[in-house]
Amino acid sequence: MLLFQGHSRLDAYAESSPWRTEKLTGPATLVEGSEAAWVSGNDTALYGLAAIENLALLGDRMP
Repeated sequence: MLLFQGHSRLDAYAESSPWRTEKLTGPATLVEGSEAAWVSGNDTALYGLAAIENLALLGDRMP
């Protein structure tokens, strides 16, 4: 899975995250899969806030 940096917050400009997922197998996890270990709760919250702000500012202009 390829993730793209798509939010518009100014503080995201300075991030240098690897933007990739890592496979988890064996004793590290109960269910095999992938995760983005570099994603934090703060990053997720900022992404969500940017989406809310953009919809508040542009929502009535969207098709």
